[in-house]
Amino acid sequence: MNIAVISFDQDLIKTLAKKLPDNEVKGYTDSLSLLREITFFDPEVIVYDATGGEIALNALEFFLSRDQVKGKTVKVLVSKENPIDQESLSQFSNLDFYYKETEIDKLVDDISKSKTEMKASVQEETTSIESFEETYQPPADMDALLGETTSPESTEEIDLSMETESLEDVSELLKEIEKPKQIGSDIEEKKIEQIESKEIKETVKPEENTGMLKITVEISPEEIKSTIVQLAIEKLIEEIKNDIDIKKIKEDLQKDFFDRLEKELKESTEDIKNEVKDKLFETLETDLKEKVRESIKEDVTRITTELVKEKLEQVFGNK
Repeated sequence: MNIAVISFDQDLIKTLAKKLPDNEVKGYTDSLSLLREITFFDPEVIVYDATGGEIALNALEFFLSRDQVKGKTVKVLVSKENPIDQESLSQFSNLDFYYKETEIDKLVDDISKSKTEMKASVQEETTSIESFEETYQPPADMDALLGETTSPESTEEIDLSMETESLEDVSELLKEIEKPKQIGSDIEEKKIEQIESKEIKETVKPEENTGMLKITVEISPEEIKSTIVQLAIEKLIEEIKNDIDIKKIKEDLQKDFFDRLEKELKESTEDIKNEVKDKLFETLETDLKEKVRESIKEDVTRITTELVKEKLEQVFGNK
């Protein structure tokens, strides 16, 4: 089982790798690094360290909203001292929360249990397929399975007749939608009008002695229009999906988005660091000023006392 761990705590990653030796445990310092290679590593379980509090919560919400993460099992580590609002993540499924300080062993046990259940499910599916292959036997007599409607000696002559002009119109329309460029504009109104009153009929004529069996298939103009438009749309969508330029544009957009997001996260981190540094300096400066004031006050009091004492001694000494 592949397990991805998103955390700055390298000791945590090493601990999980040690406690889960039969699994592939891989660590990432941030969620963007995992998203870049999630298709290649394809983890069944993702452990997300959200002990950073509200800052970690915002990054976790962004990570869980990505399409690549949907359907994945995510184990979130939280802190008792710096908790997050778990209710704000209620819209996401397959989420489990653990206290990092006390529930690492519980996390390991749950991952091991999920691996065991996964193996049992795969084994059950394999056994079911093998059992089906062993018990299935194709019928020996296909004619008996399909049934016979006439005696073995009788033969039927099939004559498929239809109006040639109608078939040519349908064939031309189908050829035009092989490479659709504009939906609806390539289907000429004139050709639709030509087949509005047509019916495609298939007639089966057995021998005269066996009776008459007639099968008629009718296709309305609305059904023909709907079928042609649907085929054109499906083919156009398929071509758009497989278009190399569109794929490259999509990849470039994704790369640009992740680059900008990473840059914004770095800038936000720097801003937070600068803000914390300024607050620390301000607090230190205030404390130092208070201490200097107290020290100066004590020195002034001591010097004044000594001067007064000295003057008194001089005065009384002269007398």
